[in-house]
Parts: sequence; structure tokens; C-alpha cells
Amino acid sequence: MEKLASLWIFVALTTPLLGQTLSMAPPGIEGRYVLSAVTKYCRALETLSRLNQPRLFAQVDWPLGGSSHWVEFSGELEWKSAGKPRPLALVWYRDNHVARVLIASKDGENPQRFAEYCYRADGTIARIRSIPEVWKDCDKSYLRCHVTFAEEGLYLPTGRAIKGPSAAIQSSFLGGLAHSDMTGRNSGDSDWRPLKSEETSVSFAEFPIEYLSVRDLPFANQLLSPSAK
Repeated sequence: MEKLASLWIFVALTTPLLGQTLSMAPPGIEGRYVLSAVTKYCRALETLSRLNQPRLFAQVDWPLGGSSHWVEFSGELEWKSAGKPRPLALVWYRDNHVARVLIASKDGENPQRFAEYCYRADGTIARIRSIPEVWKDCDKSYLRCHVTFAEEGLYLPTGRAIKGPSAAIQSSFLGGLAHSDMTGRNSGDSDWRPLKSEETSVSFAEFPIEYLSVRDLPFANQLLSPSAK
């Protein structure tokens, strides 16, 4: 299976235009500790996913105009042979339970955008976010740009959600438009042109569908099948 490199490439951009806040009231000290643990747990799963091949699912149409359904592909080559059907989902396991899921819903986007789901061992959601966290669309001269920010949702074990711009954006918003490499680490490069353009607009992306449990995923029945993990 090819590396599916584009599925992990995301550009973490930051900007001082984050005057708008979308976060709910912050949790107490204990809640903040739990949310910090959630972030560390999900970051560990990101590392795990770079070291292991995922299961690959996609939604295909039944012949003769029938309703669509999700099927599993053995790898990228088989998926391509089927015409690259979408939505596409990548699923990683940890200790025999679904741990991380990436779902790409549209084709032809640049950059390719994904909804990421980080699940606990009991199958409940720990984090939902969009990848990339920020993306920009500029003309060739960089005189007109549109910057889109994604939201992140962290979920306490009680199910309570704390939503807002991702911590990566908030913690470095004074750094300009800082580019990250494939691992998400800041590469040290920055590009201020979008902020100095004649016209720069900003918006927030639609929050991904909340699949709060592994069993809520649209291909959950296939996940429970006895396939190699």
C-alpha cells in the first residue's frame, strides 16, 4: 500500500485575527487536567498512526442506482481501482480497539480536508477536530486571500464538550502564518503575505459530524467484522 502521504499533511497556520471566541465556559481545575490528558492521549495516537497501516473504508453505490453502502478495501491500490470512491475513511487500532479515524468527505479539495476522531478504549469520543486546522486560499499574487480556521472539540468522560479554535492555533497566534511539517512541528518558516494583502477575509469551518461513539460511525458494522487490524 502506498503511503497515502496527503492524508497526513496538514498546515497549522496561526494569525492574530482570532478575536472571535467559540469556547464554552472552561471546566474546573479537575476538568482542565482531564482535557490535558485527552490532548496527550490523542497526540500519542497520531504518532501511532504514522507507524501503522490503517484499515481503509469508502462509500460506494450499489449497481443500477441502488443506495450507497460502506465497504472495506485491502489498500490504496484496490481503492484506486474502484474509482477512488468517497467518502473515504482510515481507521487505526490500539490494543484491539478503534482509536483514531480520519474521514475525507469531498474530492478535489486543496488542501485535502479531514475530520479526525480520537476514541478512548471504551469507544467513546475524546477529541474531534478538522485537519488542517487552518487553511488559506490566495490568488497567485497573494493580494486577495481567504483564511479558514477549524474548531476542535475535547470531550470529558462525562460527555461534556469544550469547543473552540484548536490549542495549536491559540497558543501560537502571535507567530504569524507559521507553516508546520508533516509531523505537525513548527518548521520555522513563516509567510505573512495573506495578512498584508489588499483583501484578507476570515471564516470558521463547519464543525465535523459528531460521532460520539465508535458505534455511531457510518461503517460501524464493518469495524466489528473479523478483519485484520
